[in-house]
Amino acid sequence: MPKRMTTVNRDRAIAVASILSTLTFSMAVDSDGQVIEPSDIFTDSFISFPLPFKCIIKARSAQAEAVIKSGGL
Repeated sequence: MPKRMTTVNRDRAIAVASILSTLTFSMAVDSDGQVIEPSDIFTDSFISFPLPFKCIIKARSAQAEAVIKSGGL
């Protein structure tokens, strides 16, 4: 981690690393099995962010799922 990382940024980096190490993210599929592409539409505000989109989030392993269900993540 960078030498001058603040506590908030350090905690955020640890949270992101924990999430990415235990979960797999993929695009959603429709009832025909076709991939649903997320839109590239963003909000029209001072702080812009993407509109909600469907996706699939799965635990990477049974062990990761157990940690998530126990509230350890």
